[in-house]
Amino acid sequence: MTFPPYVYQAMRVAAKTATQVPILGPLWLPDAKAAGSRLMPPGWTFAATVQAAPTRYQMNFWLEAHALAANSPKVVQDSGDPSVTPIATVSGQRYHTSSEAARAVMQNNDNGDLRFAKIPKTAHRISIAPETPGWVWRQTSATGSKSLMIAWHERGWLIETDPSFVPAYETAVSFARHLVPKVMAPMPGRTGTITIAVAADGQHTTATWQRGKIAYSVFADYGVSSATTVISSLYPASSRPT
Repeated sequence: MTFPPYVYQAMRVAAKTATQVPILGPLWLPDAKAAGSRLMPPGWTFAATVQAAPTRYQMNFWLEAHALAANSPKVVQDSGDPSVTPIATVSGQRYHTSSEAARAVMQNNDNGDLRFAKIPKTAHRISIAPETPGWVWRQTSATGSKSLMIAWHERGWLIETDPSFVPAYETAVSFARHLVPKVMAPMPGRTGTITIAVAADGQHTTATWQRGKIAYSVFADYGVSSATTVISSLYPASSRPT
């Protein structure tokens, strides 16, 4: 098994500049089965745009009708996707200390849709699954609007979501229980955070985790399973699978 060409190209571009961060690349990206034929018609593929500096990198993967080289000026960033966002993003950043990296993990921001919130002392304790405690509360935004929030721990990870379309506590708990199996995919390390922003066009998911002084992150625009499957398929460029 090898990296797809568009992934390997993106990793090589990132590695030329991000010299202080081991570059992780995915063997799998959300295809037509995962993203839906509406977004990925038959015969379509991916193209990558890459941003990198010595201590960080970000690879955005876009749906495209034709194969394009990484950072090609022909990469059309709407790519037929109404959300005008990449189908998946993989990034990494080296911090000065492991404490700084840990803070970055706890400041997980779901592509601007949902910023990780501290669980308030007034949150209600609930049971998401056997031996999986969780919390539910209402959070007030800067504009004064209130949204329902749910959080729970899963094997060292802290997961948080905002099922705004299910205003009742009981329904929100059922929604969280539905998400638990999707988060059970193999995840790296023992510490991380996942934000799941629920919107009309899907579940926008960001997972962030720490490896020493480095914080890695994966964003997927359509579903929790898409994000966790991308993560479980990550390999470093130095150990390219064959």
